[in-house]
Amino acid sequence: MRIDPELPPAHFNLAVLRAATGRINDAIEHTERAIGNDSSFALAHYHLGIFVLSKGFFDDAELHYAKGDASTGSLKAVVMQQARDCVSQLWSLDPSWTIASNRLDIPAPDLIRLDKAIGHFRAAIELEPSEPLPHGSLGQAILVKQQFAEAEAAFQCALERLPGSEKKVRAKLERLQNRCRLLMALESGIPDIIQGVTKPANDDCLDLAQLCFVKHYYATAVLLYAAALSNNSQLFDNLRGGHRYNAARAAALAGCGQGNDAAVLDASKKNDLLHQACRWLKLDIAAWKDKLAKPAAAVQIEARRILTRWRDDPALRTLRDPAALDELSIAERDEWKSLWTDLDALLGRFTRQ
Repeated sequence: MRIDPELPPAHFNLAVLRAATGRINDAIEHTERAIGNDSSFALAHYHLGIFVLSKGFFDDAELHYAKGDASTGSLKAVVMQQARDCVSQLWSLDPSWTIASNRLDIPAPDLIRLDKAIGHFRAAIELEPSEPLPHGSLGQAILVKQQFAEAEAAFQCALERLPGSEKKVRAKLERLQNRCRLLMALESGIPDIIQGVTKPANDDCLDLAQLCFVKHYYATAVLLYAAALSNNSQLFDNLRGGHRYNAARAAALAGCGQGNDAAVLDASKKNDLLHQACRWLKLDIAAWKDKLAKPAAAVQIEARRILTRWRDDPALRTLRDPAALDELSIAERDEWKSLWTDLDALLGRFTRQ
């Protein structure tokens, strides 16, 4: 008996196979065809959300490592494995998953994919409300958008529907839910911290710094980042986490007079912040130079992915633009020009394949 190739399950099964072999665009196409033939296919909606969220990682592999000579072939293999790991993290509700590693603001392409995935997770929930995993994935995606109360509620829905035998999944969901609750509590205390009424605990400084950055309290974020980094050498030297880089971004924005708390900064404080931003960035460049001295494939990929963002980062753009640099003192201008020269030299090691 011949099975109709247009049956939704046929396309769905093909999609899962395509995703497993790294052909994420094919997986998305087949899943969309499955849904097009049966809009009530809840499992297809759920998986399409995961495929859409993962797409950027696969696109990166194809864009930068398309040609397959001896060296780039191995690099592409590593990137493709990282992309597959992203799918696995999403399927398993891994609390460490994030759509925009090393970024506090979500790039526009990622935001489009995020919103599209959220729509499919909601569709899956509407069609099969008793299934726990779509609730968990929805919470995971909403958490990235800093919507803590809604994300916490989604995780609770997932927990209420999860079988008692799924202990590992339950532990992950509880960890994510607790993360939401912590961030909601910290968020409510930000006004008192800005006004100097309360002093945050050392362990909370990093989370608070990130929250203040997202809420555009850049000057306050710098103080919190400085406290977090000075209290934890592992955070200070963690290039993958990008905490020192994000501290520099906050300092650059505040030093340029931006942010909801910038009114308290005089010219001297702004100059100090710009110098601090440049110093932190130079430390990052020096650290990347050391790591790339004997680079493994994963290090090359990570360095390229992170450092190429510096050129177009809106937080740093005004300190790279020649016209903006002309407004600085000669010493400050030379300091920033030296930084960009060092970055360009470092990026010169990477050629697009």
